Amino acid sequence: MNHDRVYGATYQGVVALNIPLYKSKACRSSGGSNIQKAYFSRTLRRVDRNEIIPVRKKSRVRTLTDGSGNPILAYFVNNLVACPGIGTFESPFCSTALAEAAAPGGNILIYVYEGDGTVANYNTGFVMKPGQTLQGSGTPFNFFGVNIPAQTSGNPVLTNAAGHGITVASNTTVRGFTVQNASSSGIFGGTVGNVLIDNNTVIGSAVHGIEIADLNGDLTIDSNIVDASTQNGISVDYVISASSAYITNNWVNNSVTDGILIRLDHPNSYGYVANNTITRSLSITNTAGDIGTEVYQGLMQISGNTMASNTFWALHLLDGHHIVENNIIQNTNNSSGQAIAYRGTGAVGAPRKVFISDNTIFMETPSRDGINVRTITAGINIYAEITGNQVTSVDPATGILIQNHIAADICAGLTGNTAPTFNLEGTAGPINIQQSSAIYQGQNTATTGFVQSGTVNFESSCSAP
Repeated sequence: MNHDRVYGATYQGVVALNIPLYKSKACRSSGGSNIQKAYFSRTLRRVDRNEIIPVRKKSRVRTLTDGSGNPILAYFVNNLVACPGIGTFESPFCSTALAEAAAPGGNILIYVYEGDGTVANYNTGFVMKPGQTLQGSGTPFNFFGVNIPAQTSGNPVLTNAAGHGITVASNTTVRGFTVQNASSSGIFGGTVGNVLIDNNTVIGSAVHGIEIADLNGDLTIDSNIVDASTQNGISVDYVISASSAYITNNWVNNSVTDGILIRLDHPNSYGYVANNTITRSLSITNTAGDIGTEVYQGLMQISGNTMASNTFWALHLLDGHHIVENNIIQNTNNSSGQAIAYRGTGAVGAPRKVFISDNTIFMETPSRDGINVRTITAGINIYAEITGNQVTSVDPATGILIQNHIAADICAGLTGNTAPTFNLEGTAGPINIQQSSAIYQGQNTATTGFVQSGTVNFESSCSAP
């Protein structure tokens, strides 16, 4: 029998049946009775053994430390225990409010158990301090080199009827929570940096699902489920420093406005939106998009996302430097605009260049283009490379459209694309194509045809800014 406070009492026992496969007289010999007895005893000795044979009593406890050798404090929360608790493993706090008040900043682990699976005592939100890790019990994690498996089958459920569900600070991690029906954003951060938000489920937020207002340090938002946000599913309002924002592997469903919105505003800022799935069954009549960007300065890369939605735009991209590649788009909205729309506006920031490559686009409604590049502000020039895209539309008159409807220049190169129609409209300003007309038509496949209007200059020497 063994007993401890974690696993309780455990028992181990053995039942054995011994049947000799010879007669007793086979053990007799002329060596005397003592030899006979010893030989007989050995042949009938039990062969079963205990699984674990203790040979020495020894105990060793090692304090978990951070990279600098400082001890790491941990606070535990479980709404199944009697209140208030003291926050230890043996006597957890009964509420997240108690843990929030007690836990200082620094390398602090706040471990919240699933408890009874309701928001009881988990209903006042949680405001984090810099350096903390807020961890739910249903998700495994590695903490300073120690792998800790999931302790429950489900995640703890948090809410807040008077604000954000969870408010992050700089140098914090939020993992393994279900945040539902917060009266503001589900997970929120103001001017913060070096934040990790992963493996959470955010449902029914009254504002955004996950919102970072101003990013001043790196950010990773990975493998979350965000459903039914009243505004954006994921919103990174501004990257205001030489920082990177990684928004990857999330599923965003039924946000009323943008699925993912991100703005960059620093020359060395970087946005990476990749391998997300965005779906929507709502009836969308406004100009919402699956992914919306505004790049005043910096680089935005949008790769490998799947959008099966009915938004006005799948990708609505404004200004700056964009790389858009290997996305799959199926748009079902009868009032949609375009699948990929890139616009040059009058906002501060340069250069305006976009690389659109190897995307698969299917537009189920007529009169809507798969790819549209357009100037909308005088003097704002655009450079565009459009390569290897596959555009399918129910309307044979649409496909890939480059429009210059204002006094500005567009420089473009198009190779390896397939679409019903390629349309170049140099109505108010020139469209400069790097290839000759013959090469341009030979390097792209139009199932209906090629259309030009206004000023279109082939074999242009224009290049990327």
